[in-house]
Amino acid sequence: MSEIPMKQFEALQARVNKNVTLLTLLVFYGSYPVQYLVNITIARALGPANYGDFSVSRSVATLAATVSLLGLDMAALHFLPVYLKRGALGSAKGFIYAALLAVIVTGLVVSGLGAVITEIVRTLMPGEEHPAMIAMYWVLPMSLGLLTLSFVGGHQHIFLSSLLGWVVAPLITAILLGVFFLFGGTLTDFRAVWLVILAQILLTLVAVWLLWLIWRQKYLQVAPQYELKLWAAAILPYLLFAIVLNAQAQSSMIILEAFNPSEAEVGIYAAVQQVANLPVLALSAITMVAMPRLSVLLEGKEAEAFQQQLRVYLWILTAFGVGSLLVFMIWGHFLLDLFGGDFQSGHTALVILGAGYLIALVGGLVVPLLQIREENSSVNWTMLALMVLNVALTFLLAPRYGAIGAATAYTLTVVVITTIQLILLQRKTGIPYLRSMVGPIKKARL
Repeated sequence: MSEIPMKQFEALQARVNKNVTLLTLLVFYGSYPVQYLVNITIARALGPANYGDFSVSRSVATLAATVSLLGLDMAALHFLPVYLKRGALGSAKGFIYAALLAVIVTGLVVSGLGAVITEIVRTLMPGEEHPAMIAMYWVLPMSLGLLTLSFVGGHQHIFLSSLLGWVVAPLITAILLGVFFLFGGTLTDFRAVWLVILAQILLTLVAVWLLWLIWRQKYLQVAPQYELKLWAAAILPYLLFAIVLNAQAQSSMIILEAFNPSEAEVGIYAAVQQVANLPVLALSAITMVAMPRLSVLLEGKEAEAFQQQLRVYLWILTAFGVGSLLVFMIWGHFLLDLFGGDFQSGHTALVILGAGYLIALVGGLVVPLLQIREENSSVNWTMLALMVLNVALTFLLAPRYGAIGAATAYTLTVVVITTIQLILLQRKTGIPYLRSMVGPIKKARL
């Protein structure tokens, strides 16, 4: 493979960084049609019930991969920019080594335990092919893919990282699906999972190659330094935050699968989540851009620049949340009908979920800011409360009301916990979060 001249690469990256927020948003939303098309294709080929099984496999794999990552993918977006700004390349190299080893070991342990548990279930229930059985093969490729992309993003290559994760990944999946259908294959839920796993492996190989280009320039002649106590203490809030966010989305699928009498209801809610994911793309993009920037500004106590940057991010998030909710209310039936006629019954759930995502977007940077300021206890107990309340409400509402109950549980939980987190951020850090939307606060305590 030919080398990329690093000077030209850096010059291009410098130009990209000037408009990284806009470009990252364009990447995330430019990828949405491809992701949407992939999910529609799979849903139409499988039908609501089998698409529900595929979605449960994806949910189980996502939760297991979240545990395997230990929060290190998010921690990389905080630690690596700060180390690079300080010139502490040894600490950055040590962090990358430690994170890779931890994720590989944890991923193998989690997937191994999951495989044992699912094999025991299969022994007790002969002939039962539960979708969780194949999910364990997905865990390690997903974990390593997310971690390597975070390493690339942590080196201020946010646009490149988002391009790989949000455009290249679904394109690879779409191509593999096209090849599969070209040769006359019949898609099943397990085959769909294996196609996505193969796409994840190919994406990881590309990310590793790009990381090697960065590594060769910065780290070859540097001795690694390890701050294991600091990293171990810092990753718990990141891990808990990631687990809770994924548990909110994925636990609904698992509870519906286990307790709702309708197999099709799981597939319908999976389609609702896929459509509702429209505003979440903005939150993912802004979080990826904001964490390195806000970490550096807070590190340097640049209050005015920090508030100005935060205001821009909050206005973007609010605009996408409101706009998406209006789209769901007006064109929600059409968007769900693309999955098939049986999916239209999810429109009410889509609107309810859209309202919850609007609140989640407005408060989307509260927890990252608490994490940056190392208010770990506040993050930990509020995220635990978020998970417990969401699961409890889902258990209460989803078995009886299906997709509408699951969406209502999510929205009620987000309203309660986001309000508490906003209050804690103001009291403990002095960051005027919502007031930053209307202009700079002269007496802000950073």
